[in-house]
Amino acid sequence: MRVALLNQYYYPDIAATAQLSSDLGAELASRGHTVTAVASARPYHEGSTGWRSPWSTSQGVRIVRVPATAHGRSTRGGRALDYATFLAAATAPLLLARPEVVVALSTPPLVAALGLLPPRSRLVYWVMDVYPDVAVRLGAIAADGAAARALRALSHTLYRRAHRVIALDDAMAVRLREAGCPAGKIVVIDNWPPSVDGIDTVSPRVQPSPLRAALGLSDRFVVGYSGNLGLGHDLGTVVDAMPLVDGVDWLFIGDGPRRAALAALPVHLLPPLPRASLADGATAPDVSLVTLGAGLAGLVAPSKLYTALAAGVPILYVGPDEGRSAELCRPGRDQVGLRVANDDAAGLASTVRQLRDDVGLRQRLGLAARRVFEARFTRRAALAKHLSVIESR
Repeated sequence: MRVALLNQYYYPDIAATAQLSSDLGAELASRGHTVTAVASARPYHEGSTGWRSPWSTSQGVRIVRVPATAHGRSTRGGRALDYATFLAAATAPLLLARPEVVVALSTPPLVAALGLLPPRSRLVYWVMDVYPDVAVRLGAIAADGAAARALRALSHTLYRRAHRVIALDDAMAVRLREAGCPAGKIVVIDNWPPSVDGIDTVSPRVQPSPLRAALGLSDRFVVGYSGNLGLGHDLGTVVDAMPLVDGVDWLFIGDGPRRAALAALPVHLLPPLPRASLADGATAPDVSLVTLGAGLAGLVAPSKLYTALAAGVPILYVGPDEGRSAELCRPGRDQVGLRVANDDAAGLASTVRQLRDDVGLRQRLGLAARRVFEARFTRRAALAKHLSVIESR
């Protein structure tokens, strides 16, 4: 079967969507499918100006990289231009691949519309962000504006014509149904921790963390955040809580619009780590911070949750009481962490103190995190579900 993967980023980019689609592409190729990935020639990391080769191969996947602007994510206009130039350039290579199935992610927004163009192909729409709802919630576009109306109409078309629509959790499935997606087309498949050349490397720490040692944190209590420092993540509540609690080191690993604000604070701030160093970054903290902005449950889903689960690190979740992160932080045998509501800085400080002082609690939550990961969220299990969707008629 000829399969095309369509997303702005692909291997070796470090964006979550690049790593996830790369794992899927490699798995498809290992099963004998002919796989073509269409991605941008511009790297994901902001500030990069280099071009990548227009053609390459990785783990049996043919990668076609198309020219696009690289204004980055700092301005809406620049980001829109990056999206537009990628969409325009990606059309021809996608058609030339003659795919029988197009797996389209949602970066750029609604890039899946290109997946409707190849004749006699089936579209699998892998939703990472629900548009236009997330853009409206973040204030990027007006709810009743022309852009929102156009995106809403295009979304309805995609939902109607797609073979399957993949949601990242049950809350997203609800949002998609409310947005007009037929319930019978929706399949819930959680994300997973990316692999390194097909090998799962993230597991609970059994030796001292080299990253902690390098930062002088070996004997400190560390709350860590690793991933996109984007507008959809509630870092404001975290920043407000920092002065209210002592004896804590805050470690942030990532890039995005929120990075500049963090740079002025007494935190350890590192750039995104390469995939080969993902395990060290995941196991470095004593507690893994996962955040989501108010009202965004079901519109996006933090991928960093699954890496923390694999690492057996307790979750400290700041966000709405819906979605996978909230579900796993509710009391019960499989509780993997503690949840704090958006804008509750005092509550967050109190919860951090609780986790700092109660080693037994951290151990129980960490053991549950790894147990839940192995039972529900492994890469093998997720990829098997994706393959079932892609290979179905």
